[in-house]
Amino acid sequence: MASVSGEVRTVSRADAGELSQLLSSVAIVAAGGPPLRSLPEWRVALERKGDVLAVLEVGRNQVRWTEGKLPPVSGTPSPEALEALRAALRQAVKAKAPARPPTAVRE
Repeated sequence: MASVSGEVRTVSRADAGELSQLLSSVAIVAAGGPPLRSLPEWRVALERKGDVLAVLEVGRNQVRWTEGKLPPVSGTPSPEALEALRAALRQAVKAKAPARPPTAVRE
């Protein structure tokens, strides 16, 4: 995961806990809404064995989901869901994990 401020962390799926659930709950609303209207505040890449499977970008009040080579889709989660996800991302960045290139939850 990477924040707009440049903080980067890698979190294994086993260690993701609530973060994984929050990512899923916000990503599911990305079903073809209007394009992301603001710059992403967070970018989370989901990887398996070093290959990026999907990327979730979190904007001000929208998310954009890009899976593989498919075109990106966006949506507008509830403000509460977005704030919970942002809080979990901030907490994950603060955790003592080694910094790496912008990748996040690994399978």
